[in-house]
Amino acid sequence: MGACRGCADVFGATEDVKSTGVALVAEKAIPGTSGVIDLSRYLDEGYRLVTF
Repeated sequence: MGACRGCADVFGATEDVKSTGVALVAEKAIPGTSGVIDLSRYLDEGYRLVTF
């Protein structure tokens, strides 16, 4: 597990995330991004997605 690479890039937090040692995850290629976490994998494993 880690932080979404594409999200970190968009919010200007990439270097801060790297400095914490948290892995930047780019499992799914999305054009125009450096990749994002593939949430469908977690849904397939039975997790529920909650957004707010």
